[in-house]
Amino acid sequence: MNIGTDHYPKDELVKMFAQFVNQCQQGAVLEKEVYELIREQIKPDLAIKVFSAANDDSHWCVGAYKNQHGRSLAQFNDQTWYELPSPGKHTALNTAAAAALLELLGHTPELALNYAINTHGVARRFDFKGKTPSGAAVYDDYAHNPEKVATIISAAQEVAGDGKVLAFFQPHGYGPFGFMASELGRKAAALLRQQDQLFLAEPYYAGGSSSFSPHASEVFEQWKKLYPAMPLTLVQNRAELKIQLRNKAGKGDVILIMGARDNTLAEFASELTRI
Repeated sequence: MNIGTDHYPKDELVKMFAQFVNQCQQGAVLEKEVYELIREQIKPDLAIKVFSAANDDSHWCVGAYKNQHGRSLAQFNDQTWYELPSPGKHTALNTAAAAALLELLGHTPELALNYAINTHGVARRFDFKGKTPSGAAVYDDYAHNPEKVATIISAAQEVAGDGKVLAFFQPHGYGPFGFMASELGRKAAALLRQQDQLFLAEPYYAGGSSSFSPHASEVFEQWKKLYPAMPLTLVQNRAELKIQLRNKAGKGDVILIMGARDNTLAEFASELTRI
């Protein structure tokens, strides 16, 4: 598990994660940063496996990562390169975490890595939906907080190369959007290239109590003041967005649909590929 800005501030998440880990009966797999934050609070009888994005003292390390000729490759704990099932360094980290869990369950490190690296993944995680009539690749992803959004945009940039990444993001609620808006804007402004574009939609409302704040238009104005060069578009409706995406994206470009809770997002991604 790892910690990202979402429904709660990070200091609260640290307490919640420590409590959750201590409810485990046998052990847990933790990302290095999380482990360092809660290590003093973990019950001593729990078996812990730690994974990391660097060559350090973790049980599972992603020593190196590269994208070469459309293939994503990573090294785990040694100098051997392994081809990953999908793009992005986050895929290498997920593979390391899965291997750590399998080792925790009793498999040898060699078998654990073999099983983990041959997974087909899960739905709505950089899901390739097809291509638009003009040849742009369309991906759908559950990314819903700053870390995940930035990670998936980075993976899409790998796939696009010198091409454009047109990324649509729909926040998964007004409360979470309020927590993440500042960090998300900062990460997006630093990551997006001149040819890319981020399309920001109104938060998804699933019912229940809500302050209906902040609206996408409010955050849009804040970001444009803070990051005037940020390639950002405010989405009015999906019908208009569909036209914009299909007109702007061509062969070699990537369209990325991101957001959680709303089951229609995957269908919208598929719509973009239809003639």
